[in-house]
Amino acid sequence: MGIKQKTVFISYRRTNFYTALAVYQDLHAHGYDVFFDYESIDSGDFEQIIFENIQHRAHFLVILSPSSLERLKEANSIMRREVEMAVDEGRNIIPLTMEGFDFGNHSSKEAFFGKLANLSSYNAVGLVPEYFDAGMEKLRRFLDIALEDVRLPALSAITEEDTEKRQAKASEEPAVEEKSLTAEEWFERGYKSQIDGNHKGAIRCYEEVLRINPNHPEPYNNLGNILVDLKRYAEAEEAYRKAIKIDPEYAVPYRNLGDLFAKLKRPKKAEESYRKAIKIDPEDDMAYSSLGDLFDKLKRSKEAIIHYNKAIQLRPNFEPHYYFRGKIYRKQGNFQAAIADHDKAIQLFPESQYHYALRGEMHGELRDFQAAITDYSNAIQFAPDNAHYYSLRGEMYGELGDFQAAITDYSNAIQFAPDNAHYYSLRGEMHEKLEEFQAAIADYNAAIENSSGYPLHLHALFLSSRGIVRKKQEDFHNADIDFGKAIRFEPKDAYYLYLRGDIREKQGNLESAATYYSHAIQIDPYDAYYYFRRGLLQNKRGKILQAIRDYTIFTFLYIKSFFRKTQRTYTDFALEENIRIKKKKKQIMNEFQELLAELEFIDEDSDE
Repeated sequence: MGIKQKTVFISYRRTNFYTALAVYQDLHAHGYDVFFDYESIDSGDFEQIIFENIQHRAHFLVILSPSSLERLKEANSIMRREVEMAVDEGRNIIPLTMEGFDFGNHSSKEAFFGKLANLSSYNAVGLVPEYFDAGMEKLRRFLDIALEDVRLPALSAITEEDTEKRQAKASEEPAVEEKSLTAEEWFERGYKSQIDGNHKGAIRCYEEVLRINPNHPEPYNNLGNILVDLKRYAEAEEAYRKAIKIDPEYAVPYRNLGDLFAKLKRPKKAEESYRKAIKIDPEDDMAYSSLGDLFDKLKRSKEAIIHYNKAIQLRPNFEPHYYFRGKIYRKQGNFQAAIADHDKAIQLFPESQYHYALRGEMHGELRDFQAAITDYSNAIQFAPDNAHYYSLRGEMYGELGDFQAAITDYSNAIQFAPDNAHYYSLRGEMHEKLEEFQAAIADYNAAIENSSGYPLHLHALFLSSRGIVRKKQEDFHNADIDFGKAIRFEPKDAYYLYLRGDIREKQGNLESAATYYSHAIQIDPYDAYYYFRRGLLQNKRGKILQAIRDYTIFTFLYIKSFFRKTQRTYTDFALEENIRIKKKKKQIMNEFQELLAELEFIDEDSDE
């Protein structure tokens, strides 16, 4: 089948992160190649990377809990689409059920419709904390089944009407026994109803607990959690505060208050609540990590680092802490510190593809391209069908000028992700550098053909790239068409306007070229090169004073840019005796003299 047996994908909701992490760590320790996403990614490639990895992994694990059902009920949620793809691809799907989850309850019946209707028919493993090791041992037995030998249940033939009837029946709540129950019994019933997703039943049970014992803080805390799920935030806050009033040393409602305030974008209140929770339980490394995450979102990176440092101090061998601190260092541009954190993470989990890839990114930022290539090669070793890693390594080869090696990597990326327009475009760029223009055109054509649904600026990029190659082939007509299409997608991009001006000039349409150069300058008045090109054009048209004006502006911007790059003042420049600076000055003056030499002698009778 072309898919390696010991390859696994984990699908989970963020609320179940640490369960997913524990599964990931166990499987890695037993030699499995596991795709496990550590954070939400806002880039456009994220979903594509997710779905590519489902396609190229034999086994698909989905962690099911009462909270995950809320996502599965949403027809277009990423988690539901992950499971649906696994069904479509015929993967070995293994549901991992957490404590409190039941396939037969009302919430499950609401979530498991369509392609998920028969999810309960797959081999399932219960992950109860007390018997986690036994559960993982059972899971590994299911993973040892060859994919071609897995018996996949057929899709359910249940009609929509039948589904509605089943959901309606499941929503009927059995009457609570009329016998007298203790507060503890009511609480247990309430908790079970809560984790089953039966909010109405749970609320009733907790209210009974409080009727019997109004000084019980935990029911108020749990009521707060239910009310948050129901988006009744004001009532949730009130419930948490009642729990705190009864027991001021009860840390959990403070932490939950922090989560609520963070959700409501009330960072000051969230910080206050988290700090109170930490004060009550100062040894909880995750509390420090959560506060660090809040500070990170608030762009208070220094404070975020301090709290991640504390989390690491309390739990120095917990790899995610290093990951998240490294994430902040990357945002700060402190790439050396980020590398050090990824070094530690790799030390703790040497078979983690993700940390090699992330460290490779940092090496690339530091322009240590060879080190980056080594890291990406290690990542590929653990994930040989990951298209993204080949693409990243190809970029590094391109930076080193090894365009053929880059082409090989982009070709591998395309093999595993044949619909990714970016990879075709990047390979086309390498062919272009090798002056393999026909191959470059073919790749840009493929990029354009596969760009449906991509942002408009990428459509413009692919078209302009093809236009540039066509210009090099002196196919000015079709290049002009490509640049025109790019402008329609991105009418405010000065570069595309310049490109069309350039091609119009090559076609001999000087007036049109001047118009496009002027539009480019209007949008980006600080690009010296646009003035230079318009100056040359105005000289050709006999508009000498306009040409001089453009050359003057070009020279001023050029020298100003040089001063900025060298961080020298005009006085420093004039007094500098350093040979390099003097040579640079001489170079600038020579270039200016060459420009002046191109000017025609101004005729006394000229209207200019």
